[in-house]
Amino acid sequence: MKGPVRLVRSDRIEGYQNLGPIYEWSEGKAYLTIDRVSCKGKTGGLLCYCNPPVHQVGNPGLDAYLEGLDRVYEQREDLEFLILYGANDPVHAGGDLKESLDDSTAPSRPKRKNRLQAHLKKRSISSLTGLMTA
Repeated sequence: MKGPVRLVRSDRIEGYQNLGPIYEWSEGKAYLTIDRVSCKGKTGGLLCYCNPPVHQVGNPGLDAYLEGLDRVYEQREDLEFLILYGANDPVHAGGDLKESLDDSTAPSRPKRKNRLQAHLKKRSISSLTGLMTA
């Protein structure tokens, strides 16, 4: 994989060790990785999203975020932190408007909406916030 994940998967950061993937997704040049890492005696997760050139989060990227965060949530007892980072701007662009309006994806819209709502109910924001600030 190209982009920012190459550095955090290398051995070039002093006091830091990558312990392997918790979750990986890729499609074309886009990817989302969540790695278990150790730094200064603490173990946590490092989530990287990269989708050049504008880093928008389309439907496949959203599905990857949801699935990846499910995996993090399952391992929350073993993680002391979760850092989210990416390749360029701190705020990613929204979804692809053409993808959102594409009638061929219409059947998956209610399913994705229901999955997102269930995800938010099941994994309260406070529990994820606690994990990120622990």
